Amino acid sequence: MHIVPALHPAFILRQNARLAGTVEHALSRALKLAYGKWRPKWTEDEFELKPTADSIVAGLRSMAGRRVAFDVETDGRHSRECQLRCIGFHDGVRGIIVPLLYRNGDREDVPVVDAKGNVKVESRAVWRPYFTGTALSRVLKAVSDLLVGAPVEHVEGPAKKAALKTSAKKAAKAQKTAKKPTALAALKGGNAAEALSKFQGVVVPGSLRAAVVYTQNGQYDRQVVRQALGLDIAAGETGFSFDTIVAHHVIARYLPHKLGFLAALYTDAPYYKANEDGEAWSAGTDTELWRYCLRGDTRVVLADGSTRAVAELVRTRAKVNLLATDGHGNIISSPIYDWHQNRKAGQTWRRIRTTATSKRGLVLTPDHKVFIKGRGKLEAQDVAVGDIMLLPEREFSLRQKSLIAGTLLGDSVLRVSPKWRKNPREAPAASIDGGQMHAEYAAEKVRVLPGVLTAGKPRQTPHGTFHTFASLQFAQLRDWAQNYWDAQGRRRITGDVLTLLRRDPAGLAWWFADDGCRQKQARGRSDTICLNVQRYLREDQELVQQWLEQQFGRVWLDTAGVLRFSVSATKVFVARVGPFLHPEVRYKLPGSEELPYVLEPAEFSPQPVMAEVTANDEYVPKTATRSQRLMAETRFCVSTVAGNFFTAEGLVKNCLRDVKATWLAAEQMQRELLEVYPNAPLVFEQDAWQEDQCEKWKYAGIQLDRPTLRYFRWHYGAVRDRALAAMRGVLAEVGVNSDDENFKKLLEKLADKGDIELADEDGSGKTVEFFNPASLIELRMMLAGLKIELTEVTATGQLSTAKEILTGARKALLAQKVLPDDPRIAFLDYLFAWRESAKVVGTYLFPEILRDGRVHPNFNVHVVPTGRLSSSGPNFQNQPAEIRGMFVARDEHYIVSMDWDALEMRLGAFMSGDPVFVEVFRKYDAKTGPKPHIANMAAIFGLPATAEAAEANPGMYRAAKVFAYAVAYGAGEDTVYEQVREELPDMDWTSFQTAFKNYKATYPVLFKFQQDVVKQGTRYGFIDSMLLGRRMWFFERTWGESSPEATAMQNAPYQSTGSDVVGAANRRIMDELVIPWRQTKLLKRGAKWKDKDGVTHVCFTDEVIEQLAQVHDELVFEVPKRLKDEFIAECKRLAEQKPVKREVQKDGSVKLTPLDWNLPVDIKAKRRWKPVQARCGAQKTEKGKPITKCRELVDIELVKTDDEADHWEGDCKCGSKKRIAVPLSVAA
Repeated sequence: MHIVPALHPAFILRQNARLAGTVEHALSRALKLAYGKWRPKWTEDEFELKPTADSIVAGLRSMAGRRVAFDVETDGRHSRECQLRCIGFHDGVRGIIVPLLYRNGDREDVPVVDAKGNVKVESRAVWRPYFTGTALSRVLKAVSDLLVGAPVEHVEGPAKKAALKTSAKKAAKAQKTAKKPTALAALKGGNAAEALSKFQGVVVPGSLRAAVVYTQNGQYDRQVVRQALGLDIAAGETGFSFDTIVAHHVIARYLPHKLGFLAALYTDAPYYKANEDGEAWSAGTDTELWRYCLRGDTRVVLADGSTRAVAELVRTRAKVNLLATDGHGNIISSPIYDWHQNRKAGQTWRRIRTTATSKRGLVLTPDHKVFIKGRGKLEAQDVAVGDIMLLPEREFSLRQKSLIAGTLLGDSVLRVSPKWRKNPREAPAASIDGGQMHAEYAAEKVRVLPGVLTAGKPRQTPHGTFHTFASLQFAQLRDWAQNYWDAQGRRRITGDVLTLLRRDPAGLAWWFADDGCRQKQARGRSDTICLNVQRYLREDQELVQQWLEQQFGRVWLDTAGVLRFSVSATKVFVARVGPFLHPEVRYKLPGSEELPYVLEPAEFSPQPVMAEVTANDEYVPKTATRSQRLMAETRFCVSTVAGNFFTAEGLVKNCLRDVKATWLAAEQMQRELLEVYPNAPLVFEQDAWQEDQCEKWKYAGIQLDRPTLRYFRWHYGAVRDRALAAMRGVLAEVGVNSDDENFKKLLEKLADKGDIELADEDGSGKTVEFFNPASLIELRMMLAGLKIELTEVTATGQLSTAKEILTGARKALLAQKVLPDDPRIAFLDYLFAWRESAKVVGTYLFPEILRDGRVHPNFNVHVVPTGRLSSSGPNFQNQPAEIRGMFVARDEHYIVSMDWDALEMRLGAFMSGDPVFVEVFRKYDAKTGPKPHIANMAAIFGLPATAEAAEANPGMYRAAKVFAYAVAYGAGEDTVYEQVREELPDMDWTSFQTAFKNYKATYPVLFKFQQDVVKQGTRYGFIDSMLLGRRMWFFERTWGESSPEATAMQNAPYQSTGSDVVGAANRRIMDELVIPWRQTKLLKRGAKWKDKDGVTHVCFTDEVIEQLAQVHDELVFEVPKRLKDEFIAECKRLAEQKPVKREVQKDGSVKLTPLDWNLPVDIKAKRRWKPVQARCGAQKTEKGKPITKCRELVDIELVKTDDEADHWEGDCKCGSKKRIAVPLSVAA
């Protein structure tokens, strides 16, 4: 039976209309399947998991000239500092995995500095090369040939870098001479191959390069390859790299773009996945394509150490955490996010057994991967007897091993399961069983060994109460048996155990507490100690006596098997071991009563335990009954965030098949690009170029100035702390009193927990002196106590404390005519200040800084529907402009930032064709009219259109700005009114309506354009950008111009056309300015040059020209100081060229229509991206009396640093000097 899963129609109707197409797609497939017109054909390819250099070179050469998908696997760190583990390739026929690194279990301690400046030591896996010497050089040469290109002549030898450099140079020369198709002519040919030749690449005769590379979100992959191998894939050549995530963003930007979702739409796998027989998986999400390969009764280890059958987890879709390993090989807890199950007739199984597994062992499919120490991930059929396998058990730390050794040498014993009692040394695991007559000491053992020992039930004996404890079964305890018992079952002591006690004497303290005693001496002589070793063989007694003498001094062994310490040896023992002895048993140790007790709970090591593979054979399940046959043919698996998980027998890995899915999806997407809408090929070609630039920006990064970072952390931290203190002050002054019993109970409960403090102990009132505004529970209580009403609830039913809700509450209080100094207004204002400053500190002031001292943010093309870029790590798009002063240019360079002047307002005028609005800008540009915002102010409020009127009425000037931008963003009257009232608090609704009518009457064509946009979006379901024809789809209903969908429709032309303008200008600047200048104008360190006055200078650093970022409508570059003026002039010339409208005609030609739009840019060049500013705060006086403080913003700079602080200074317009000292104790 075949299953084609689909989304439920009810889900689509709940504001998810954008996903309706996926249901149609699934139903279409289901009908074709029912009528025999379609059958899933997804098959698993054979991957060579242990390739040789010869097989890799031959395989990669066979891919030359073909369309190749590639993907990389790393150790999970930042792309600029990660280790490249392997590269996967697929050409539609076969897949090749190129292994570069592997782990053998060794680790090293690496010092790491976190974002707060704290230095900590991390234990990291040691990665070792899979290939070395000539083999490595040949493999890297083959990779370079395929991804960068080189003529057929082959260069052998170990000179890896020289070989790669030669390949890149020859490839660049060959690519320059190759004939490349134009963007559209190549897309509109007579057949599929010709139509897609732009994206299928150009085959250079005699080259070993691929025709084109397919990637899924390949920005990361290309950056890793550039960092690790020095290969710049598709450098400056749009069309060589086809990214499926970018293509799908153009085709259907409203759908998810993850690989599993794309495979569902563009491959034969029915809704994400299919097995070898074409059957659909019973689970489908937008994850990668896995192969599922565990028997249903395989036990999977949960994070708490318990086990459950994998079939149970899959069938119940249990959302639990499993034990897994991270990128460093440490055991971690990882949540399940997907469940999988499929059935295959004739399924074969392998069974792997180890020294620590049950008799049944680990049963899995032959091709499933397991982790083997020193050999990495191997298929089950390739695991050999003697291999070392990872177990779901954390290794004991040194302290735990020492304490366990001490308790086992004393009165505790090792126990095994009853079925292994005849052969205890062959048991897969063992446990500890013991107890003490001293209650506190027994409890202390459980406390110090959490996760190892648990308290048992006390037993009554003739000598008193015996307090028991025991442990769980541990595989590593089974291996300890040979250190404590010989083959005849006699107790022994080995040198390994004594070495353990020497490394950590805490275990010796526990042994002494069980078997030691105090030896009373005659009056005048110091007491000594004894250790009873009677239970051990004489040779072991002598071994212990010799070891104790080496550690402490003279020790005698008497004939009864008692070790007696001399006075001096006793003193050394007391000093070295005494602090680890529990106070309840210190009566045994003379002179230890005053020693501090230092034993703290011991933690497990994060490393997993290893076990040796003892057998790997075919497993033949029982098939007598129907249920047994079903079990024998059904395979199960789960997906975890970590990408792996432990069974009760060992660690297994989810198997990726990304490269094949990417290749198949890319092939189909190329056809879709020709059919989805006319301009889609042009949009994709531009986005592909833009995505390549985003990768380069991230790789380049931007320099961070640490003293400035320290200043901002200090400043915003101080604002946050002052706001918090002010809130607490309001609560302390007013008191938070409530007669509501639930409020009182909750308040007391939090007070009992220590979360808050109550000022009144007598219960007469509950005044809160201390609270944490980050706790929503406490914040809601404080607001309720202040009688501040919250009007909306969250999805979970809790009262919402979102900013818009609190802003509404503040406005409601003002509407009640409360006094401006009302404590409720003050509390909300302080809360807003606290939240804003806390967000700046927590979100933007602790970025990840790499070893090069630069921040490397991510920029993505495929997130925002309008073509604008998104950003993360940190988010440059949302980052406050006030803190951008911490980003600076490198030595002898300047940051050049270019921003369009009122771009969205101008686009509104030009796209609508409103003659009045257009004339406002033409006069302003010709310097014959006022600023547009001043003109708007005059039209809206009836004021003179002069700068003097704007200065005299700053609130109205700012309100005019609100009108312009709110309308451009599609805001309705109610929203515009709320925003205008922030600038003009006294404006009533009637006055606002008059002003809004004035604005509409001034620009009637603009408002008609807004209405027509909504009508078009509603009627056709899409809106195209004005220049490039980028299509944005809309699915939800509109109910007036202020509905969310209508607002998005009105804003879409502004943002999308703006992105067209900035993207086209950016491309001109790169192609006609930056790239040519890199080749002709840059100087190397030590080179000499003359300025315009003929003065000779020397370059003290290598010059670069880099684009660093694009933030909305702003382009940011880094250029040499000597070239900045010329660069600015050229940038302005290229950026201000008239925009061109591009339309694809029915015959495939492109109609170009120049538009008479004047879009000027403002360009600045400074060492800092933005100036660092501070409020002046100087006291203004009038007739010698202070009247107010100066609120001007002052540009400040670092003038000096002493042993205690950074000193910043700046001159204010008021004539005073601003001075700030930032303590060096603030982390930077």
